[in-house]
Amino acid sequence: MNNLPDLAIGLPSDREVTLTRPFDAPRELVYAAHTQAEHLRRSAPPSRAAPASTPRRSATA
Repeated sequence: MNNLPDLAIGLPSDREVTLTRPFDAPRELVYAAHTQAEHLRRSAPPSRAAPASTPRRSATA
């Protein structure tokens, strides 16, 4: 089931999958949204686990 009608899924080889989808945004912003941590954090779903880079505090602190 594909909830994104504009998403094209391809299988160019046994080891590759391509996903192609148009975005209504400037190319530079789409690239940044997929490659820069600040954009990824804003678009990622919330997680119950703390990210590995987050310092952990002790319960007694």
